[in-house]
Amino acid sequence: MQEDPMHPPITLGSGECHRLVALAHAVSGHQGDGPEFLRFELGRARTVPDDELSREIVRMNSTVKYRTDDGWERTVTLVYPQQADAAAGMTSILSTMGAALIGLRLGQTITLMGWDGAFREVTVLSVDAPT
Repeated sequence: MQEDPMHPPITLGSGECHRLVALAHAVSGHQGDGPEFLRFELGRARTVPDDELSREIVRMNSTVKYRTDDGWERTVTLVYPQQADAAAGMTSILSTMGAALIGLRLGQTITLMGWDGAFREVTVLSVDAPT
């Protein structure tokens, strides 16, 4: 069975998922499209006990290297909004990219619509899980 590039399977720790759902609901309508996209992603996630989540799956505070289909590579750390700092590579979970990365596993690809309306594939190249 082939993965749907717009909706690849994602997995989250159950405790983290509950915290992120609460965050997305709290800021819904106040921070652009990111919270709505995050709510959608969380709604389709498979959850497992937090301590059973593979270290190859993107979670909060993971450092993730990804590549877009146009060859652009970037390394970011996925953080809560109050810690976000684009210049330091700290990407908010409420951003479209943050919401897209959460729950993906090493090697997985997701397709996103960019700010310019063009679709872009984003592939996870490495995941350093928090300790």
